Amino acid sequence: MNFISVVLSVLNDAPFLNQCLDSFLVQSSNNFQLICVDLGSSDMSLKILTEYAQRDERITVVNQSGCTQEEAYECAIQLAAGSYIYFCNAGDYVESTFIEHLEEQICSCPADVLFFDAETFDSHTGTVIPKTQMWPQFYSNKTIFSYKDTPQHIMTVSSTDIWTKLFRSSFLKDKQLNFSQFGKAAEVVFVALALCEANQLVSLNEKLVHHRTKRGNLRHTKHSSVDIFTAVTQLYTELCNRKRYEELYFSFANFVVRLLAQCLHGALDAQERLELCGQIVHSELIKKRVLAFKRECYESCGDYDCVCGCESAFRYHSRIKNLKQGSTEPYVLQERTPTLHAPKVTVVIPAFNVNPWIGQCLDSILHQTLQEIEIIIVDDGSTDNTLKVALEYARRDTRITVMSQRRPGHSCASSRNAALNWEHQWGDYLYFLDADDWIEPDTLQTLWSRAEKDQLDEVIFDGAAFLDDTEVPSKQAEHEFTKFSKYYRRYHGYLGTWEGKELLCVLHAAEEYRVNVALQFFNKSYFDINHLRFNQSAAYEDNVFTFQALWHAKRVGYIPQTFYRRRIRNDSIMTSNKQFKHAHGYFLAYQEVVAELLRYPSDVVQQTLAANMVATQLLRNARDDYHTLSFAEKYSYWALDSVDQRNFEVLIREPDNFRTHMENAEVSKKKAYLAKVAAENTIRSQKQTLNKTETVLKESLETNKLLKKRLESLRLSKSYRIGSVLTAPAKIARKILKQKNSHIRKTRYY
Repeated sequence: MNFISVVLSVLNDAPFLNQCLDSFLVQSSNNFQLICVDLGSSDMSLKILTEYAQRDERITVVNQSGCTQEEAYECAIQLAAGSYIYFCNAGDYVESTFIEHLEEQICSCPADVLFFDAETFDSHTGTVIPKTQMWPQFYSNKTIFSYKDTPQHIMTVSSTDIWTKLFRSSFLKDKQLNFSQFGKAAEVVFVALALCEANQLVSLNEKLVHHRTKRGNLRHTKHSSVDIFTAVTQLYTELCNRKRYEELYFSFANFVVRLLAQCLHGALDAQERLELCGQIVHSELIKKRVLAFKRECYESCGDYDCVCGCESAFRYHSRIKNLKQGSTEPYVLQERTPTLHAPKVTVVIPAFNVNPWIGQCLDSILHQTLQEIEIIIVDDGSTDNTLKVALEYARRDTRITVMSQRRPGHSCASSRNAALNWEHQWGDYLYFLDADDWIEPDTLQTLWSRAEKDQLDEVIFDGAAFLDDTEVPSKQAEHEFTKFSKYYRRYHGYLGTWEGKELLCVLHAAEEYRVNVALQFFNKSYFDINHLRFNQSAAYEDNVFTFQALWHAKRVGYIPQTFYRRRIRNDSIMTSNKQFKHAHGYFLAYQEVVAELLRYPSDVVQQTLAANMVATQLLRNARDDYHTLSFAEKYSYWALDSVDQRNFEVLIREPDNFRTHMENAEVSKKKAYLAKVAAENTIRSQKQTLNKTETVLKESLETNKLLKKRLESLRLSKSYRIGSVLTAPAKIARKILKQKNSHIRKTRYY
């Protein structure tokens, strides 16, 4: 009877098959059989197998065209005559002492399952990939053990790869372990159950297999997300049926977290990864059985973060989908009264849950010195009294139009675009104002007059921030107020009329380039000719809009007056906690600015340089916001399509990981420095204490010497000698009396 039956599944592996077969035929031990199962190769694989089988009787070829790998394994098990079975990948090859080493190990330590290490290398470059297939720290480096020795880690002592395991044939039959009952991805369940059921697990810390990573190989055909999830569910069911789950629940959680993380990272298609994220999010098994412990309890916090990040990715994907849908045409709830002449200015106000502030905003517009205006309020599904207040103002003033989004809950950009897509009698100029801010009474009159006088495409001006007093400001709101208290005011003069690109360059050089759309006043015809719209798919939409507006403008003017008042309040986009949408918003703005530069380049080097610096700052902001996110939320970038995912990884995620590594190194360095300082301070304190002790001892010795001298001089004095003579009879009498009393006590005792 052969020692080992090697099962080799083959599918279009002709380029590597000779090397694999030769590695077995040159073994130092001949105690094996080689069962080659061809799954319907369309290349020369079957021909190569047939030629080898004709030359060597140890090789058996089985044609299983159209079968799955699991079915091929099951067929081969029936043909296996060896005491042990090894399942090999046809793209790999083994060491010349492979059989001999396994046989020696089994002879010294009989095992149900023996697992070993492998060397992984890239098939194209031949470069060895630093990777291990076994984790001895989870079984305390024991040579022989079972699940009872390490119940919390038994399924993660080795990889899920079957080609690093040797199985006893009788063990598989006794424990009823086979591939047919699990279907696709059965290999995962098979390996995990074998590790759990084995009474004797033996580890061999040697790299006996050379594993080739390559696309198109049977082993590297990724299982679909459905297959992986089915395998996880089957494993849980089998553990329960075999009454192993209660003992191994934590190992199961670690195993599934590692498996899912590998699948998520290894997914080549963004849609496939997103589908797996959706399954993870909606799975009660994952929520209650796999992610039920604290982060620090898992073997790999990174894998845990990855799986937890699926919820962030899936949620953000839904947000992107809703934002892209936008609103085709809003409901017009209250339309302004038509007039013979078009208004001079149209003010667009997006509104969402701004009941405490929208009144002040509308009052500041209705009381403008320029009265030939219209106001378009677009409610975005407010859940407070915002819409009610807006309709009340519309009933009192015929210049107000109130709209409601068909698909509420999007963004200011979506609300502005919804208004801009409405066909009606527009004003000659456009102004955008948020419903929680307000403007000075002469704002529109001054802006309109300047734009008309110089025939400007755009007018820019200044503003000021103020802290909301309708509620107690949060610490973040106070911080933002301190940060932006002087931000909206420019301190340099930009007199005359400028080309937009030139003014952008000058503003950026003076560090006074401001993107807030409420600091800009637009000519409607210029707006329409250049098809200016807001990007409703991302936060911080003003970044791209302002850049595009200035980049295309031919005539721009600046008025050095503070017209706009920006409210700093709690729970606004400025004061809320950073989320992935903030980092992604800056990232999209960066991409769009770069794309705009490529479409409409400037011939002036300084202008191009300034635009590139604007883009670079957006990229830096994206990295800063991304860096503040939780570990799990950082995986929200999986919601992006394949191209954006790769760009985000290269431009945002990888630099963030490097910065985190550097910060951790800096923290470690700082801790080491503080520890060194603390040790030095301790030593210094001990030295000071020792010095004080030595000083006190010296002072005590000097005092003793002085006292001895004084005592000696006292004994030599005349008065001391006279006193000694006078007191001598009394001392003698006390001595005699003491002796008599002592004699009396002794007599009484006896």
